[in-house]
Amino acid sequence: MYGQSISNLGANAINVGVTGVGNQRGMEGDAATTTGIGVIGFGGGGTNGNGVQGQVSGTSGLGGLFASTSTGAGFGVGAQGQSSNADGTGIQGVCTGTGTSGPWGASGIVTGNGGTSIGTAAIGTRGSATGTGAGTNFRIGVYGEVTTAATNAYAGYFSGKVNVVGALNVTGALSKGSGTFKIDHPLDPANKYLYHSFVESPDMMNVYNGVIVAGSNGTAVVQLPSYFEALNKDFRYQLTCIGGFAPVYVATEVQGNKFVIAGANPGMKVSWQVTGVRKDPYANQNRVVPEVDKAPEERGLYLYPEAYGLPRERGINAITESSPKSTGLQKTLPVERPQSGPRPF
Repeated sequence: MYGQSISNLGANAINVGVTGVGNQRGMEGDAATTTGIGVIGFGGGGTNGNGVQGQVSGTSGLGGLFASTSTGAGFGVGAQGQSSNADGTGIQGVCTGTGTSGPWGASGIVTGNGGTSIGTAAIGTRGSATGTGAGTNFRIGVYGEVTTAATNAYAGYFSGKVNVVGALNVTGALSKGSGTFKIDHPLDPANKYLYHSFVESPDMMNVYNGVIVAGSNGTAVVQLPSYFEALNKDFRYQLTCIGGFAPVYVATEVQGNKFVIAGANPGMKVSWQVTGVRKDPYANQNRVVPEVDKAPEERGLYLYPEAYGLPRERGINAITESSPKSTGLQKTLPVERPQSGPRPF
């Protein structure tokens, strides 16, 4: 099918190739082969040129552009950025609304039970990076950025548990209710996991420790990393003798990234620990404030209401969870596909 736009419809008119009214289809494309294309659109080179554009004016529609896959591992929407421009993008979501429980540039929702290729996980949004990158050679599956200093602005916000299999790199502050590492259990890696909780403190604290052997005069010099004094302040010391007792003490505090232990027996092992509070430029500008009053609109609400025996609706996150991002999109699209004969356009 081919639709030709009729020009000269008025200064503010929109030229339309094919249009449908009511339940009719404006255009339908069906590719019978594995590599065929149902519908293809080419946008002009101007700022607002779009290959395909969709718009919905209702409050609970399936979207201006809705794509569905019914079998196999097909994609509802597949987009690939091949622009020669350095910033070519497969999919970009932009929202300029002013709602308080949205708006969303892009929203991913999963209601299915998942599949075996990724365990039994159902994934709302998934990102994968396999390119070689450029410049600093970044290859990033999912990237989030916030450019405002507002306290309630987040590059990423997760309500619920978050699982990180590899390393986690966050250039800003990271807030969490709890945290653990999760690894295959060293004694039974095929059948068990091992969890350890993070070490936490109201200070931006760093911990250094080790074991050193005292010399013939009962002293030992503990060498710390070369960046120790540049990074830390407010030092605290702990000393423990191993295999016996001796009146060990810190003879000389940290100077030149080292400190001196004295009072040990010759050849005695001494376990030591030193802590410091960060004083680097980022830490100085972003101090952790342990106790903070909730904003007026958050008072009476909880991060984890269930822990206090309260319903989920009393949660701060319930403000966003009831937003339009989780309504309407969970419907199934009625598709009537005649098996033979002409298509009812």
